[in-house]
Amino acid sequence: MNFKNNIVIHMFFGLTFFISGLFINVIQFILYNTLAWFDIQRFRRINFYLNYSMWSQIVALAHWWADTELTIYYPDENSLKLSAPNHMLCLMNHSFEIDWVMSWLAVDHYQKLGNAKSFAKRSIRFIPIIGWSWIFGEFAFLERKLQKDSANIVKALKNFLQFEHPTSLLFFAEGTRFTEKKHETSIQFAKERGLPELKYHLLPRPRGFNLAVQTFKEESMFCFI
Repeated sequence: MNFKNNIVIHMFFGLTFFISGLFINVIQFILYNTLAWFDIQRFRRINFYLNYSMWSQIVALAHWWADTELTIYYPDENSLKLSAPNHMLCLMNHSFEIDWVMSWLAVDHYQKLGNAKSFAKRSIRFIPIIGWSWIFGEFAFLERKLQKDSANIVKALKNFLQFEHPTSLLFFAEGTRFTEKKHETSIQFAKERGLPELKYHLLPRPRGFNLAVQTFKEESMFCFI
């Protein structure tokens, strides 16, 4: 029997993730409304393992079911030494749905999967398991309007840097996933403003990225990949 192609096995893994995810959400909710009120660092340490228990299932499936191999290149030995003990900013392109999986594979290599952070659309908060765990993980939920989001971005980043265990900020520079329609809009925007017309990517949102990098530089030592 080919277990990887068996629908029963697929359903088993799906149900396992769904049930365990909801169970973890319940524990997070209880701790978030009790322990976090008087000992936030202890809550964050526990929540690190709760989040890891959830996302490591995806990472394990990527390794076993998809036979995924991830190669990480370092420009020099100093980059390797800086990556483990410090907070990390991961700049990525968002072209496919599996980009999240690849990012989790990368940060798991640095033992930071339980503290993987990101900026997300405000509406994602209402999605069970994923959105709820991100609330308890102190993610930053944005409206994609820098005038409204800038203060929230700075506050969230400073909050990330207070974690005792180093965090990994997963940053999609385009702010959204690549589609043909969005790419056409990006090309039109570039033509109107004399910007480079990117063939395979959307134009990045530099103001939010610059704000994030500047905040990291001012507040703490971090590694950039």
